[in-house]
Amino acid sequence: MPPWHQLVTQTDAETDAQRFAGLRILLAVSGGADSVAMVRLVEHVWARRDPSSVSLLTIAHFNHQMRGDRSDADQSFVEQLGRDLRIMVTCGRPTKPPESHASESDLRTMRYAFLRQTAESLGARYVMVAHTKDDNVETFLHHLFRGAGVAGLAGMRTSRELGRDVVLFRPLLDCSGQLLRDGLREIGQSWCHDTSNDETKFSRNWLRKTLLPLVRERYPHADQAITRAIGHLTDRRIHDDEQAAAWLAAQVEVLSTAVTISRPADIASLPTGDIFAAALRAIYDRCEWGRSDLSAHHVSSVYASLTATTPVPSFMIAAGVRVDVDADAVTLRLADNRV
Repeated sequence: MPPWHQLVTQTDAETDAQRFAGLRILLAVSGGADSVAMVRLVEHVWARRDPSSVSLLTIAHFNHQMRGDRSDADQSFVEQLGRDLRIMVTCGRPTKPPESHASESDLRTMRYAFLRQTAESLGARYVMVAHTKDDNVETFLHHLFRGAGVAGLAGMRTSRELGRDVVLFRPLLDCSGQLLRDGLREIGQSWCHDTSNDETKFSRNWLRKTLLPLVRERYPHADQAITRAIGHLTDRRIHDDEQAAAWLAAQVEVLSTAVTISRPADIASLPTGDIFAAALRAIYDRCEWGRSDLSAHHVSSVYASLTATTPVPSFMIAAGVRVDVDADAVTLRLADNRV
């Protein structure tokens, strides 16, 4: 089967076109092969089903300004791609160029804040990003080496909330990067190469460029094995999320400025382990506190504040959230948001 036709069938693009009919969609495009393949695929299927639906697509590009003229050249490429496909393009950049030592987490936070704000301003319900099966394998290993639990090892979700009324959607999670590049070559579409993706000082680049080639040499089916493991762990994560949601509904009060968790008389009434971690992640998502730095240590600290006889009265966790403890409850709020 030709690569481009395989992409159309393997990604459920036809089904997505029906599912998202009449909705404004924001397409996150860096200019790299994966995101260019995504926008070409979506435009192809949307236009074939209903040419007028292409007007509901918008390309969003965030110029991190980390590579000088090359960053600007990538932006120009994306803008030209939009003109070629007759899709509106909106671009953003930081208020000041990030430091050269900016972390992957810092850059990701800026990019996703731009995507969320742009989607909200345009009235887009969905933001599509071009994460692939390869990215999911890298995410599994990245989280494994950081000591993540079930949620981290379950990899990326096909969709998740990006904001109160915005959903992040990943249409390419079942596709390999190689298939995407082969498909682009078949239709004669070029893409940009971000040289920062070759710098192994970034953890994910080191996994992609150094570790995974060695693993695949010794274990040729490593990607398939990791993907199967992700599937099993996803089932467990869904169970944990359901249990966490039930506990939150019964025991946790979420206000506009603070979250209050009653300290239980009986520890047995608290969820344990991965379910409590899922509950804390859900709190962060509901309050729109960035949780990329929420660690297992933070989770265990909050849990201890609910169960310890003499807990620490106040401490900080991820995203500048302060935890205040009294005899009856534990309250979480942003440190500069006192009530």
